[in-house]
Amino acid sequence: MTSILTAQTDLTPYQHQEPKVAPDETNPPLKALAGRQLWAARPSLAMSFKDLDDVPLDTLNRIPWWDTKGWDMPYPKPARK
Repeated sequence: MTSILTAQTDLTPYQHQEPKVAPDETNPPLKALAGRQLWAARPSLAMSFKDLDDVPLDTLNRIPWWDTKGWDMPYPKPARK
């Protein structure tokens, strides 16, 4: 790790960046959703991450998969050995 660290401390103040997209543009209201997007939004709002065992893993896996691949794509079947 010494090859990526410097001998001099950099005390330059951190400059934060303002978000370029408003949160309400990223997450539309429920009434604007339909199909799988609506199906994903409802349980997402209800999920509690206080205890990871309380999170429905199958639902949590499907939401980002569809968001990435497309809401009309079929979810892959689990591989069986």
